[in-house]
Amino acid sequence: MKQVLSMDSINILTSRIVEMALSDGKPPVSMAVCDNHGFLMYFLRMDGAPIRSIELAKNKAYTASRMGTTTEAFHKRLSEEQLNINYFCDSCLTAMPGGTPVVLNNGLIGAVGISGRCPKDDQELADKAVTLILQKLE
Repeated sequence: MKQVLSMDSINILTSRIVEMALSDGKPPVSMAVCDNHGFLMYFLRMDGAPIRSIELAKNKAYTASRMGTTTEAFHKRLSEEQLNINYFCDSCLTAMPGGTPVVLNNGLIGAVGISGRCPKDDQELADKAVTLILQKLE
């Protein structure tokens, strides 16, 4: 049976992300969770998170799901291979760090996107979020 992200898992995950984001002294964030096809399952914008973070979080989760890799790694690939993101013919793709796929038993089951902080911090929080959800699912 194919594993999927449940709303129960997502609710637990996002509650934990909010707790982490509120306690670490860094700026508030927007977060998005997509399924394995890149379709939005959940979105939250914390109080005070920048407006620009709304679409960025969604696009980071979408990209991580569609490309099957972190947006940080996707950015590196574009740079190393001298690719233009427009070559992919998908206006929702972004190479801004902060998106991480959720891979369980070698299968992509979704992705998390975080935005509102510097790209490095967004990626770090997205990676932590995925670690949390995998601990719950395993």
